[in-house]
Amino acid sequence: MYNFRKIENKWQKIWQQKKSFETGKSSKKKFYMLEMFPYPSAYGLHMGHARNYTIGDVLARYKRMTGLNVLYSMGYDSFGLPAENAAIREGVHPLDYTKKAIKNYINQQRSLGLSYDWSRMVCTHKPDYYKWDQWIFLQFLKKDLAYRKKALVNFCPRCNTVLANEQVENGKCWRHHDTEVEIKDLEQWFLKITEYADKLYDSLDKLKWPETIKEMQRNWINPSEGTLIKFKVDDECIEVFTTRPDTLYGVTFITFAPEHPKVLELVKGTKYETDVKKFINKILLEDKSERTEKEKEGMFIGKYAIHPLTKEKIPIFIANFVLLEYGTGVVMGVPAHDKRDYEFAKKYDLKMITVIAQNKPTRSYLVGASAITNEDLEKIGIKIVRRKDDGDREIEIPKQSVKKYEKMITDKLTPNFWNEYIGEEIVFIFKHKDGKIERLVLNKDTEERIDKLAADFIGENWNKKCVWKWLSENKFYSDLVTHEEEGILVNSEDFNGLTNKKAIIEITSRLNSYNLGNKTIQYHLRDWLISRQRYWGCPIPIIYCDKCGIVPVPEKDLPVKLPKKVDFKSGGNPLATNKEFTNVKCPKCRGNARRETDTMDTFVDSSWYFLRYTDNKNTKEIFSPEKANYWLPIDQYIGGREHATGHLIYFRFFTKFFKDIKLINFDEPALRLFTQGDVNKNGVRMSKSKGNVVDPMDMINEHGSDSLRFYLMFVSSPDSVFEWDDGGIISVSNFLNKLYDLSKAKCGGREKDGIVLSKINSLIGSVTENIENFKYNRALIGIMEFTNYLHKNKDYVSQKVFNESYKALLTLSHPFVPHLTSELNCDSKWPSPNRKLINNEIEFEEEFLSSTMNDIHKIIKLIKKKPNRIKLSVSELWKYDFYKRLKSEASKEFKVLIEKLMTKEHGKEIPRIVQNYIKNPGKVPLVILSQMKELEILNSNKKMLEKEFGCEIEMGKNDSKANPGKVSILIE
Repeated sequence: MYNFRKIENKWQKIWQQKKSFETGKSSKKKFYMLEMFPYPSAYGLHMGHARNYTIGDVLARYKRMTGLNVLYSMGYDSFGLPAENAAIREGVHPLDYTKKAIKNYINQQRSLGLSYDWSRMVCTHKPDYYKWDQWIFLQFLKKDLAYRKKALVNFCPRCNTVLANEQVENGKCWRHHDTEVEIKDLEQWFLKITEYADKLYDSLDKLKWPETIKEMQRNWINPSEGTLIKFKVDDECIEVFTTRPDTLYGVTFITFAPEHPKVLELVKGTKYETDVKKFINKILLEDKSERTEKEKEGMFIGKYAIHPLTKEKIPIFIANFVLLEYGTGVVMGVPAHDKRDYEFAKKYDLKMITVIAQNKPTRSYLVGASAITNEDLEKIGIKIVRRKDDGDREIEIPKQSVKKYEKMITDKLTPNFWNEYIGEEIVFIFKHKDGKIERLVLNKDTEERIDKLAADFIGENWNKKCVWKWLSENKFYSDLVTHEEEGILVNSEDFNGLTNKKAIIEITSRLNSYNLGNKTIQYHLRDWLISRQRYWGCPIPIIYCDKCGIVPVPEKDLPVKLPKKVDFKSGGNPLATNKEFTNVKCPKCRGNARRETDTMDTFVDSSWYFLRYTDNKNTKEIFSPEKANYWLPIDQYIGGREHATGHLIYFRFFTKFFKDIKLINFDEPALRLFTQGDVNKNGVRMSKSKGNVVDPMDMINEHGSDSLRFYLMFVSSPDSVFEWDDGGIISVSNFLNKLYDLSKAKCGGREKDGIVLSKINSLIGSVTENIENFKYNRALIGIMEFTNYLHKNKDYVSQKVFNESYKALLTLSHPFVPHLTSELNCDSKWPSPNRKLINNEIEFEEEFLSSTMNDIHKIIKLIKKKPNRIKLSVSELWKYDFYKRLKSEASKEFKVLIEKLMTKEHGKEIPRIVQNYIKNPGKVPLVILSQMKELEILNSNKKMLEKEFGCEIEMGKNDSKANPGKVSILIE
């Protein structure tokens, strides 16, 4: 066994001392390889990190070997809440916590053999980095893309501080489980990412990213064409976005997203305020994607909106199914034409009204009409859909038969019954006890009368109130009364009779003429709230002056540095405890002022770090445009799909902004994206909470870095889930020992020179293609197969051919196992296949021989007997031609194949062969050799076979038990 510790330590020191992977501008073609940089936690690398970084390192090493100028660096997203929490819990300053964590990460990443250019490292917590976060913020401010508005936050009254969602446990503060978290409305800073929504959406098509990621971004940005409608509330207007203004007359309630900043304003000082805050707090702690799928839940907030056209009062609710991210965060409730609205209205006993009639046959539920026979109905063209046991009938009425049906009802309906039919109109025909007929078309004016008559006819227990609602509860009517389909407007005043598509245009136009609405495009994408009421983040460069208002910190005064002396125990924002930091002079009037104590979302730090790698020591500018334009865009970016709607949108936004302010000449940060799969153990993702974590450092110490790298790349495709198996890495270690042992091989033959040269050149081509396409596992399977072949056949290869092939094998293996292959003197240049040396025929012949030898070994193992003599017989002559014809047929249907291939002479055997072929076509050789060629291969390798099995070998032919590619084996 080779000494992996000694070898790996040796080469890691050499790479570090020689600065082997440092790079600069060159005449060579560039390649920018990058993985998403990590947050440096106290726990160090986990196995997902190890897999992710090895995927990138393999490609970076390969690209260098192909002659490209490769930029491949590492840094740390080192601001963040965990360091601040550690300061509170353990009394460790975030700076000390972070420095220690980064040092540990660097040591672990070096141990993994990663070929980073460490001279370009960035750490986002350092002032020389976050100075430029602040500079970027000021550029956004200059372009009116940074602004301040109110937003809801979790607040602990005992700590007197804002809490992140993850610091709220069951509605209580994580530090004080007896203190309920409150919701507060605070002024916070936003970046206007929505100004770039169209650009972010439109340029997705040109990216060579996984389609799933692009689709997630499309759905997140999600441009929707619709109408912005103003509803008056008290003395102001609220705006509601809808794609269905045609249903405006069906609105019976308005619903706000619980987190909408307007909600707390509307309930302030009212009897609803306390309960509304509790409800908001409860909803905000739920996962957004899950809360919309849960049972509809909401509450009335004591306010009413005024309908812009009918001027009716509409109750206002907050509800869990409304998201701030959609439209304006306020929706109009149309229970008759939206499923969620219907469920909500049903639960909270809200009214509904059908305003779109579908083009479907008129329906009626016929009760109290025993005098009307089925023949009477059929005679006028009415279809009886269902007849119930009690004699009631569900019927469909053609348009031309409606008047005849109404006359029939008028004449024959039993007194004290009514009949309704639903078509373009909903018509009620009541027959009083005295035979008097009262015909009413359902609308807002007649609804109360219809409901009263129904109550009179039914009796005291009737308490339905909303006619449309009780009609919708009849299954036969439900899809006519409540639906989301197109149709003709009804109950919509001047717009009755219009198609709903025409009504969308006309109603929007009417609203626009009253200055109560307009056509617009809205996005699911929201402006980016970057304020964090935290210490361990980049300070926002703003000063508040009573005289001058909001004043940006002058660029010459950047960076605004985080003070180290703050109190983490006092409650509130730690930054506010340092008066030297907060109390400043106004840059404009030199009067007393106060500094902003919010810090930036850490996603700001990670939205441009890839640009700083190109020029990380520049103190005069954020980076040199010349250097950035040379290296960027990133040629290959690697990271998790969980960042699809966060970081992967934000860094595109920053790039487009930088191009607009003429910093760079490109508008997309990464041309290609690869998303790696998770690392599982026992069928679930590794996590400390599940107790199934395997520490990569333990594996490196026990088996070596090369073994871990190889294993992580070998078991599954890099984009698939990786299932950890402790035994797998042991097998890899054994294989690498075999690869190492080949360096000492002595060769003495030349029989297999041609096949070895053919195989190694084929392997060069396949490994190259597989690395380029992230099929690393396939590349390693090929490397393992050739290694095993070379090991097994070294006695039949000349030393020259062996040495050449082994050197090429080491070179192909280098991106995966760089320490071992460096020790064994692999080439630094990636090989190109010599196509002239690739002989497919000789490889197929070798495959035939290898398959035969494997079969002999299996039989010997099965019979547990050393052979005295082995007879190998090839197949009958006719089968070779038959198998070729069989493989050439496109059909895989038994009947078709039999009709084409059946011969009288071999009628008994052909059906069996065809059936076996259909079941398992892979068992038929890829290439059918001739009978003569198979015999020639066996005879020319007779000595080798006799040496292998230690007995006499005899050859034969025309054995009925044999098939092409599969000889008959008789062992004595």
